[in-house]
Amino acid sequence: MAQDGAAATPATLASPLLTPPAPPQEGSGRRGSRLGRLTRLYLFAFWSQFQPSEPFLVDYLLDSKGLVAGEVYSSVFCLFVYCRLPCVALVGWIAGGRGGDCRRIIIGGAVCGLMTALLTRFGERLLFQQVAQLTVAAAFASRMAVPAIAFGIAEPSEQQAALHGVKAVMLFSNFAAAALGEVLRGYVGLSLGTLFDISVFGQALALLFAVLLPKLTSCEGSSACAELTMPARKCNPGKVCMLGQTLADLQVSLARRAVLWWTAWALFMNPIHGLAMTYWQGLVRQKQITSDHNGAVLACTYFAAAAATALAGGCKSLRGSPASLVISLMVC
Repeated sequence: MAQDGAAATPATLASPLLTPPAPPQEGSGRRGSRLGRLTRLYLFAFWSQFQPSEPFLVDYLLDSKGLVAGEVYSSVFCLFVYCRLPCVALVGWIAGGRGGDCRRIIIGGAVCGLMTALLTRFGERLLFQQVAQLTVAAAFASRMAVPAIAFGIAEPSEQQAALHGVKAVMLFSNFAAAALGEVLRGYVGLSLGTLFDISVFGQALALLFAVLLPKLTSCEGSSACAELTMPARKCNPGKVCMLGQTLADLQVSLARRAVLWWTAWALFMNPIHGLAMTYWQGLVRQKQITSDHNGAVLACTYFAAAAATALAGGCKSLRGSPASLVISLMVC
């Protein structure tokens, strides 16, 4: 959701057909600036997901914190499930409001991510672990603002690749963190507490790169303005007007076939994915598997997802058949 950059000038908003081409040095400078901003976004995306402790959270709460299984499932994890939707709705409301600054949303989410890691690592009471579920729900919801930052930085012709790149980096980070956690715990013999220390360090770096994210103007770049700006509707300011604009934007978005199919996929898969990722470690414990390899399991799944995302971002034939992709993924 979006942000460094100077305010748009009349020259910036002029039609490309009427504006003389910029000197080569200026074009190179703008491309270099976009690359630098995307690099900062990629670094934030990587460290925000880098938590080698994630595959062993249940083991840590039961074995190191002394909680019982009933407390973990009915008093801790359930809070994350209940809070996800309100947090996502809150992020959408803030981003869609006047002066909605998605960079601030991401920074706030990074703060919540660091608080989650600290509470989980050092909280010795049930209450601390419950609060950690509230902060992690807010951190997850703030990631909804990441695509808007990518859209704001990249040129329209590069936006699809930039968005797939951000998603692939996040998934690759999950893969790298899970693989590292598996190696450090299973083969090096480090304690779970040390893995959570590494996660705290990763979340601190994510907060650093969140602060370094660019603050974009509402319309940056002539081509972006030319393609994305829609005729303004006359409307009296107020909540009703903002709701009407939001619904109109939603209608325009869903009129695109690819957006409609992927929205259907998200509504169908996200709840299932959220529940599975929340409780799957508990199922491993119930099977009384003493030598689990949770890190290896997560590493394999995240690597496959990262590879598929990167492939879809660079393959026009895959992007051109959303219905086939969505139906295939739902069947799998």
